[in-house]
Amino acid sequence: MNRQEFFAHFTHLSPDDSEELSLAYFLSKEGHRRQVRDDGRRYFEHPRELTVLLAKRGHKDKKTAITSLLHDNPEDTFTPPVIISKLFGAEVLTSVLTLSKVVRVFDHTGKVIRVIKKTSGEYWGAITAGDFTERIIKCGDRYLNFKDMKNWNRRRQLAYAAETEERVIPIAEKTDPWFEKKLKDLLVEVRAA
Repeated sequence: MNRQEFFAHFTHLSPDDSEELSLAYFLSKEGHRRQVRDDGRRYFEHPRELTVLLAKRGHKDKKTAITSLLHDNPEDTFTPPVIISKLFGAEVLTSVLTLSKVVRVFDHTGKVIRVIKKTSGEYWGAITAGDFTERIIKCGDRYLNFKDMKNWNRRRQLAYAAETEERVIPIAEKTDPWFEKKLKDLLVEVRAA
């Protein structure tokens, strides 16, 4: 998918909202520039694919699109949260940080001065209690990660399946029946393999 195909899903946005989405696209792409997924694809394909998946499912609002593009930036890139806040506002920053297990704290020079690692309970508790945007992004993220786990060893696949059953299925049940069904189907497939 190229940039034009991506933005074709968001022609309904106002010019200002389109500009913000374009900035998020750039920030995600640049932040993940040298990273690759387990399957060898460039990492940026994941947040872009997630954003399009959610748009196809009817979640085309600016906040969901920007948050899904940036959902891995605090954890996997050196994007200071203040940049996300200044470009996209406190609401987007809150959602992006809710979806991040690790958050880097920077000083005024851009140096990382602290790394905050959430416990599993903190992370999943925040998403479960989070708003619809945060929950739907986590459901979509988990769905795509499941589809990309072919290169993982069996132990990792089964651990991911167990975490999905315990943590993500309950989120999907209260968020989106389509993701609930797809994730349950993927659990069956992984366990039967």
